[in-house]
Amino acid sequence: MPEYMVTGHEVSRFAHVEIPKRHRGIFRFIQENPDVFPGFFHLDIEGNIRPKLKVLQEFGFYPASDEELSQMESCGTHSPRLNESQKELATQAR
Repeated sequence: MPEYMVTGHEVSRFAHVEIPKRHRGIFRFIQENPDVFPGFFHLDIEGNIRPKLKVLQEFGFYPASDEELSQMESCGTHSPRLNESQKELATQAR
């Protein structure tokens, strides 16, 4: 979650966020009490943050892991999802 800090107890390495064991109780308490902490539940990580992160990673921001790179969509001949014949077809002019 780049540029997003939820409580300040997170450890962020590039685009990967970890919660140290000693602080997990804080996050568990927040999750168990959404009526007390409603603002924490306004982050739509899967529907909003991660898609934007993937686009930024494709342009070189927030380096992605090799696994993430292999799953990303891209355009034209640079797409990791194209096989060799598809790449060849994408570069031909007729």
